[in-house]
Amino acid sequence: MSILFILAKRGEASQQELATILYLEKSTISRNMKRLFEGKLITKQNPKQLEITAAGKDFLEAIIPAWDKAMEESKNLLAEQGEAALTILLNQLTHA
Repeated sequence: MSILFILAKRGEASQQELATILYLEKSTISRNMKRLFEGKLITKQNPKQLEITAAGKDFLEAIIPAWDKAMEESKNLLAEQGEAALTILLNQLTHA
């Protein structure tokens, strides 16, 4: 779903840009893209740029309430100290 969120926000992105933004290997992005193509949630308008489709936008709009609820539940389970610890870990991983 992160790929869909990024494409919805940016309009378009290459596979390499997605891999960089998400800190994932291109092979992982490829596997996820395959599912999104099969679901007609993303498309390629030219050889390198991916875009979210109308169906992809509709899908995001439909799942955002459930996504927000899951994020809030996770935040509540972690409590303030757990959330702070994850933020520190993320910063260490992404700025190493």
